[in-house]
Amino acid sequence: METARGCVEQIELSESHLPELIVLAADSDVGASCRALFARPLARLVPVLVLTRAGAESHAEALDAGAVDVVAGDSEPAVLLARARSALRAGASMREMECVRAELEAAVSDLSRVSQQLVQANEGARYEA
Repeated sequence: METARGCVEQIELSESHLPELIVLAADSDVGASCRALFARPLARLVPVLVLTRAGAESHAEALDAGAVDVVAGDSEPAVLLARARSALRAGASMREMECVRAELEAAVSDLSRVSQQLVQANEGARYEA
């Protein structure tokens, strides 16, 4: 487990390797911190759990920016751990969906290529007849 002190460091850490979970501790400008993090394409594959003492508006901003959950800074450790486990499950689903998306994209590309070959073969057969 690696720890980052701020949002910029968190972004750099997430770019050096893909973690299973990012816990972003932010008490000010929570929405901006999340938006900066999610501006990086790889960060979109990692669930972000925001830990903050900020109010409900900041919670909403974090969720709207892409965080999977927001936990109040004064929450019980058991609640934080349960939310982290939930975020890890969400992350596993996100990565699985990304794999399926990539497989589907490859299949569509293959089908498109085969379709073009069939059209060309059909056009060639017409000219021969």
